[in-house]
Amino acid sequence: MDGEIEKISARLHVVEGYIRVLDDRQAFVALLASSEDRRAALDALVSDWQMSEIQAAHALDMQFGRSTKLSYAELIREAAQLREWIEQ
Repeated sequence: MDGEIEKISARLHVVEGYIRVLDDRQAFVALLASSEDRRAALDALVSDWQMSEIQAAHALDMQFGRSTKLSYAELIREAAQLREWIEQ
């Protein structure tokens, strides 16, 4: 059971990172455009956006198609469901 909670918590952590960058898509894209390389973008997400390295790495790997309103709503639903599972 603890292993399952750890997996769910890890997924929730990543989903929360996706939601953060999608909440301010324009700033995220601007950060990407102004970053010298992937490491600089990751460092900026960690320091300026207060994200974990795991969240930042996943955000950088996210496909642009994931930034649609529908995908955003799906992530919000998934986060709520994951929180509910953890609470149970």
